[in-house]
Amino acid sequence: MSSAWDEYICRIEWIKRVVNAKDADMEASVFGAYPDVLYTYGLGPCLAVALYDSKKRQGALAHVALTSISRFMEIELSEEQLAHTGERVVDTLVGKLVNNGSEIREIEARIVGEIGPYDRTHSPKIKRGLEKWNIPLVGERIGGEAKSIIMYLDNGEIEVFELGKKPYFI
Repeated sequence: MSSAWDEYICRIEWIKRVVNAKDADMEASVFGAYPDVLYTYGLGPCLAVALYDSKKRQGALAHVALTSISRFMEIELSEEQLAHTGERVVDTLVGKLVNNGSEIREIEARIVGEIGPYDRTHSPKIKRGLEKWNIPLVGERIGGEAKSIIMYLDNGEIEVFELGKKPYFI
């Protein structure tokens, strides 16, 4: 992580509860409501999937590890890890929002990640999951360089910290 990222996280931690999707339970996804801030880091071949309900000002964020990289690196992934990739991620995030009072018609999505040879490995599966629920994809940043993100639950925007670039919003 860059020093700018570290400074930024320190600056917002005293204002809001900051929740990291990468440090979450086995589901590798988190839920929060304003004034919380959700974030994840180290998005290389991985994909961040963020769902947001603007009416309730709450969101859910998942950090999806690619199963293809496990085959490349000859690592075994557990059944729990495999169960939360691709289309199933959307179902998990929708469940978190609906269980906290969201209505499907109020939810929108943003996705970030998948760089290098893993570009567009999971994003088509995520998009199919969004289509199944009729959830609009309002922001997307696939490819490029390694990224870290912050999801603001006051407006659903995602601030992207991409290696070698100034932070930007989607």
